[in-house]
Order: sequence, then structure tokens, then C-alpha cells
Amino acid sequence: MTAAQEAGSMGTARAGGSRGGDPNRRRRPPVALRTRAETVFWLVVLVVLYLWSSEGTEVSLLSLWEGLDTVARMLRRMWPPDWSYLPETLEPLLETLRLALLGTTLGALLAVPLSFLSARNVAGRGWAYQVSRAVMNLIRSIPDLVWAALLVPAVGIGPTAGVLALTLFSTGIVAKLVSESVEAIDRGPLEALDAVGASRLARIVYAVAPQVLPHFIAYTLFMFEINLRTSTVLGLVGAGGIGATMMTQLTFFRYDRLMAIVIMLFVLVVVVDWISTRWRQRLVEGAPAVAAGDPILKAEEPGVVPSPGGAVAGAGGDAPPAAMSAGSGPAGPAEGDAAARPEKAAGPAGVPERPPAGSSRSRWPEPPRRARWRWGLGLVVLAALYAWAFQGVSFSLVGDPGPVFRGLFSPNWDYAGKVWEGVAESLQIAFLGTLIASVAAVPFGFLGARNVAAAASVVGKGLLDAIRTFPELVLAIIFMAAVGPSPFAGVLAVGFHSIGTVGKLYAEAVEAVDRDPIEALQAVGASPLMTFWHGVLPQVLPEFLSYALYRFEINIRAATVVGVIGAGGIGTSLIFNVQLRNWENVGMVLLGILATVLVVDAVSSRLRGRLV
Repeated sequence: MTAAQEAGSMGTARAGGSRGGDPNRRRRPPVALRTRAETVFWLVVLVVLYLWSSEGTEVSLLSLWEGLDTVARMLRRMWPPDWSYLPETLEPLLETLRLALLGTTLGALLAVPLSFLSARNVAGRGWAYQVSRAVMNLIRSIPDLVWAALLVPAVGIGPTAGVLALTLFSTGIVAKLVSESVEAIDRGPLEALDAVGASRLARIVYAVAPQVLPHFIAYTLFMFEINLRTSTVLGLVGAGGIGATMMTQLTFFRYDRLMAIVIMLFVLVVVVDWISTRWRQRLVEGAPAVAAGDPILKAEEPGVVPSPGGAVAGAGGDAPPAAMSAGSGPAGPAEGDAAARPEKAAGPAGVPERPPAGSSRSRWPEPPRRARWRWGLGLVVLAALYAWAFQGVSFSLVGDPGPVFRGLFSPNWDYAGKVWEGVAESLQIAFLGTLIASVAAVPFGFLGARNVAAAASVVGKGLLDAIRTFPELVLAIIFMAAVGPSPFAGVLAVGFHSIGTVGKLYAEAVEAVDRDPIEALQAVGASPLMTFWHGVLPQVLPEFLSYALYRFEINIRAATVVGVIGAGGIGTSLIFNVQLRNWENVGMVLLGILATVLVVDAVSSRLRGRLV
């Protein structure tokens, strides 16, 4: 989740073609399903997976229909919102901001050494590289809420567990993204320093850091957006933030107060996203772009960050939202291989495509005096924010971490059968949720594209932003009122939430189409349907399929998280054993989650590589 939630954010459309996009963009071939037999094979696979998932998750349209009346009553009780309750939510909201700020900052700082050790062109292929890669893959494969659930018994209830969970969550994602950026730098300065016998530290300081610094800052801002969303639900497991307040209102059926909180969070997230996107655009203007392809940083999902080859590289998401790469797993086929990447690659919202090596834009230009004053003012503001955040969070260590960690590192293998049942259910929830979102997001994708209807795109993107505001956990609670505590509620929650992110990615793919084929077809009198079928669909379909696979990787984490409140999946077994303090079983569950995430990422990466 959530995550990476995604994870993304995530705004710069990948340009394409000679009009409405970057003329240097690599032209994509038609969909990589080359034969009719292959097409039939994949359709059969989808049908089999659908039937298997539908049976395992107790999908019942009849139960949903019968429960719609309950949902309607709940929604009626949400309106009008109880605005008078907002002053009481101010302190939990500020705590949420503090958690996001501190977790992002600490995670970004820890990611710096990890990212350099994880870059082959800096660290080589020795033991340090292998260990750092393994650590990075481990910490980003565990969803953020799972980290929080584990840390609360270890350090106690309160914001300390939340800050630590977000720190781990951020470290994995930022380290992955920055390591990809390091591996894609212009090697000219590095080779020049090598030629004069410079030390490794000197090469990093003078050849690597100036190229990746703007992107490191941009990724940190992006991570703050993700963590702001994530921190709103950490309170559900006692890790601080406004999530505990939301759960209290749900428990007492004060849906009008819950709606007031959700609207307030929606406004806050939109404002932060807008400010962060503008800052990122200013930061990276004229800077070398990151090594990232696919929907990198466009999904705005916790824990997910797609990258070059297309695997997931986030904390449980590897961007979204949210740094996926072909090697997101421990031994991905092209992980870190800068030579195998497209010469052009999109970065997070506002990150321009990487210029050719040696170009005049391959250095971050020295800012003028006025810009230096702005930087200085910005640093002062940041220092004040961090002082405010540290002052407002009461750090404490009142738990007993000894039994927790001893149990986690001594997993109960007799529990493996139960773990597999939960993992299978999570896979089913993720598959059906992704399928629902991938289909339902298509009209939103075209409605939200500026080159289809500029005026309507504002409405379309506003709807997508509104959908993404509701966390999967809140949606799961709403759907549980309709269909009861079951995997079906998890499917509906994951699917509905995913429409927002997938629809935004679809819209960016539509905005990036090459207009030349479309205009050529229009010039010979082709009908609108034929123009769409032959001019638009071959360009966007590979991207749509790639984004669907990307979302499936994220939804594996989301399906784990919704189980925490009884909406099915391995999360149910996890939270049950956490509450019983059965840490040996928890260790086995974590092994199951880790193995599932890495296998799904590797398979998805291969499929995405074929598509794009």
C-alpha cells in the first residue's frame, strides 16, 4: 500500500511522439502479444484466475445488492458533515503531519548510504552491494501498516512506533529510487576522476552527488506526500496520528464526524500534493533525470515506486504509487543495469527526461544569487518545521522488544499451511481488485486526459483525486457494512481505491499519445471509431496493461493491510497473532508476505518488460 501507496503522486505524463510530447521518446511497438494463440492463452489464464479468485473471495453480487441499502443509510448519515467536531481533530491532525515529516526525513537520511551501497557503478558487486540490496528489498517488501503493527508491541503505543514505521517505509523506497538515479548518471565526470586517481569518497562528492541531489530532494518530497496519506491510518493499530480518531468515530457510528475528517484530509492532501509538485518542478528543472521508466512516481501510493524495468521497488511496492525496476527482487534480471535502460525515462511529477550524456543539461546549474536566498529561506523554514515536529512528538520506549524479535527470527514452520491459505486469499483479493480497477478506470482515463477534453479533464482528475483520498481501510469498513467481514469486502475496497490511481495513470498515457498516426488516419477519412482503434489503442494499450500489472503489485500489499480489520487476506492471520503475542507465527506470516511480494514483483517485471 499503501500501499507503493501509491505510490506515485505522480504527475508528469510520459511524453511521446512529435506532438504533445518529447520527440525523442522511444516509440513503443504494438502490444507484445504477437500471435493469436498467445492472446488466447492469456485470456484463458485471466478467466481461470478470475474463477479461482471469485470462489476464494466469496464474491456475490446478490449480497452486494442486498447490502447497498445499508451502505446508503451509512452515506446518508455522513451528510451533512459535523463541522463543529473539527477543532477536536486539530491535535491528531498535527500529529499526523509530524509523523509524516519526521518519518520522511529520517528515512531519506538513512537512504543516502544505502542508495550508494546499492548502486553498482559506485559500490561494485562485492559483499556490501549484495547486503545493501538484500536489506533494501526486505524493508520495502513489508507494508507500512504491518511495520507499525509490529513496532507497537516493541516500543509501545504512540507516535514513536508511527515514526519508526514511516522511517523504515521511506528508507526502502527512497534508497531504491536514488540508487537507480546513481546508476543512470552521466559517467563522464566519474571517469575523469577515476583517471586522476580520486578516492571513492571524492568521486561520490564531486561526480555523483551534484547529479543526483535534485532528484534526491524531489523523491523526498514525493515520499512526504505518500507518508502523509499513510500516517492517516497508522492510528488504527495504535501508532499515532488521526487514524485512531477516525476509528473511534466509526466505532460509535458518528459517520458525520468521519466525513468531516475525510474532507479535511482531502483538502490537506490536495494542497500538499500541489505544493510538492511545484517544488519538484522547480528543483529538477535543468537537472539530469532519474533512471526510471514506466509509471515511476506517478501512482502516489504508499509503498510503491515503479522504476526502469517495471518491477515494484517500494516498501511493499517498489512506484504507487510508490521505484519499480526489473530487478526489484533480490536477483532481478536487469536490476541496476543502466545500460539496459531506455535513454529517456520519466521521473516523478515534474522530473524532466534524462538528457543525453555530456549535454549542457547534464549538470545542475549553479543558482543565481536570488535563488540562493530562496534556498537559504527554504532551509530556515525546514529547520523550523523539524523543530516543531520534534517538539510535538512524545517519544517513548515502553514496550518489550526482546520477545518480539526473538520470535520473529524463530518462525513456526508448522504454521506454514495456514500462512499459505492467507497468502492465496490475498492474491485473490489483489487480482479481483486490480481487475475491477483496470476496467472501471478506462473511462476515467479518457475523461481525465487534457488532449481529449480540456474542460472535462478537470472534473475527471478531481474525481480521481477524491477516490484516492479514501484509504483502503476506510473503504473496507464501509463495504463490510454491506457484505459483512469477508474477503469480498477487501476486493471492493482495493478495487475502488485503485480506480483513482489507475485512472490517473491511464489519463497520463492518453495525454502522451503520438498524434501523427491519428492525424494520418483522419487525413484519409477514417471514422472516429477506426481512428481510435488503429491510431490510439495500439499506443495506449501496452501502457494500460503495464499499469494494471504495476497496480497488482501494489494491491498485494493493500490486500495484506485490509485483513487487519477483517476484510480477508494474510493480514487477518497477522493481526490475530500480533494480538496474541505469538511472535513465532508472526515471523512465519512475514516470511510468507516477503516471499509473495518478491515472486509477484519478479513475474510482473518480466511481463511488464514484454509490454513496454
